[in-house]
Amino acid sequence: MTPQQIVAEALSRHDRAVVSFSGGKDSVAVLHACRGYEDRVLVMFVDLDDIPQHVRDYVYNLCEMWGFQLTVVDPPTPIREYHARVGLPADIVPIWSTPFADGFLAEEDRPATRLISGLECCARNLWVPMRQAVEDSGTTLLFRGSKKSDAHVSVTSGTRDGRVEIVNPLWDMTDLDVYNHLAAHGVVLPRHYREGLNTSWDCLRCTAWLNTPSEVERLEFTKRYYPEAYADLQIRTQLIWDEIGRRSEELVPALKALSDAAPESFR
Repeated sequence: MTPQQIVAEALSRHDRAVVSFSGGKDSVAVLHACRGYEDRVLVMFVDLDDIPQHVRDYVYNLCEMWGFQLTVVDPPTPIREYHARVGLPADIVPIWSTPFADGFLAEEDRPATRLISGLECCARNLWVPMRQAVEDSGTTLLFRGSKKSDAHVSVTSGTRDGRVEIVNPLWDMTDLDVYNHLAAHGVVLPRHYREGLNTSWDCLRCTAWLNTPSEVERLEFTKRYYPEAYADLQIRTQLIWDEIGRRSEELVPALKALSDAAPESFR
């Protein structure tokens, strides 16, 4: 079945649907598949207040051009305030650098830079607010852009979350399929896609997910077009690696005692 056929079949079972929209290629392809159902499809977009301006503009302009109602979902706390209060997202997180560890440390031993998992940051600021907004809307059908070929798949197509059915119209497609599908319909993607990136983009100053494809290209794009954010990224990343290094050094004595298990650099 084509994405359009999957959308039509799902809408035959529900009065209305929500599209979880980021402005990334997959959610754009899902929204394109919903054309013709503008009166029954509500677009929800989580604005973290640090999204690249070209992506925010694209989201607003595309919804207006295609005639979809756009609902902007705000996270509980502005993302930069959240990072300052809770911690910086990172791919490597020592347990004694997390907010949870504060309860076990004397105040003078608590880290100046707290770290949190990138997964935790996305969950609290993107996924949970979106889920709550869908539930509050009373809609029983959610369209998402997930594909089984994606590196990270959290919810398979056809899953039920309470009374909400989750349908992924692109489920059997690859990235190349999506690009070809959009090109065949003359759909233009946000500028960063046209400069070689293959990713949606929720947060300019995100310091997690650095091991994912397109990350070097994302940083280079940020440096070119968002130099202030790039400077912030450099500062944040240095703070993160200083904290990781400090916590790693605490392991050296035990690793040396277990010399067979210790990395060469610690022997």
